[in-house]
Amino acid sequence: MGRVVIVTGGAGGIGQALGATMAANGDTVVLADINMERLQEVAAATGCDFVHMDMGNVASVRTAIATVAQKYGRIDVLINNAGIFRLEPMLDVTEETYDLLMDINLKGAFFALQAAGAEMLKNETGGVVVNVASAAGRSGRPTQTIYGLSKAGMVHMTKSAAIALAPKVRVCCVCPAAVDTDMMAANFAARRAVSGDAEAEAFKAKLLLGRMSTAQEVADLVIYLASDKAAYITGGSVDISGGLDMH
Repeated sequence: MGRVVIVTGGAGGIGQALGATMAANGDTVVLADINMERLQEVAAATGCDFVHMDMGNVASVRTAIATVAQKYGRIDVLINNAGIFRLEPMLDVTEETYDLLMDINLKGAFFALQAAGAEMLKNETGGVVVNVASAAGRSGRPTQTIYGLSKAGMVHMTKSAAIALAPKVRVCCVCPAAVDTDMMAANFAARRAVSGDAEAEAFKAKLLLGRMSTAQEVADLVIYLASDKAAYITGGSVDISGGLDMH
C-alpha cells in the first residue's frame, strides 16, 4: 500500500501532478477537493482515491481526514495544497473577501494539519506535513494583501507546528510564485482587470529565470520534502519562485 497521502486541492494543477507522481511511486494517494466532478476525473486519470473536503468548513475538513484514517488505518503524509486567490487593492477589500481567503487558505489548512497531525502521532513512524504557501506571503503585495496575509500565516503555522509535533512529525513549507496552472491564468486576468497590462508584465519581469514554473516542478519539490531524503528538514519554508523579488 505504501504511505497513505492526503492532497488537499487535489482537483487543481499542482494537486493532479502530486497525485499522479506519488501514486506512480507506490503511495496510496487520496485527493481531497470541493469540486467533486473535477476531482473524480483527476482521481480516475491518476489512479488515486478521492474524498470530498470543503476547506471553508472545519467540520468537512475533520470529516474527510477521519474518513481517510478509518479507511486506511493511518495517515502518513498531508499536503496542504488547497487555496484560492483574489486580487484587490487594499482599500477595496471587503470583510467577505477577507473571511473567504482566510477561511480557506489558512483556517482550513490549520484544521487539516491539526487533524492529520493527531493521526500521525499515533503512527510508530510519525508522518510529514507539507504546506503549500506562496511567495506572496514573504513580501509586500498592495493588491494581494489578504492572500499574502493568509500565506504568511501558513509560513508561521509551519514553524509552530514543527515545534508542536516534533520529533515524530516533520512540517515543511514551499512558497511558489508563478505556476503555469488555471489558477495562475485567472491571476493574470485579474491583474489586467485591476491595473491593465502593466502590473502583469511587471510581475513577469521579476522572474529571474524568465518563465513560470510548471506544476510538476512544484510537485517534485513537495515530494522531496515529504520523502526520507529530507528526513532532517522541519520548520522551514523553501522558495520555488524563479527568483521573484530578488531585485
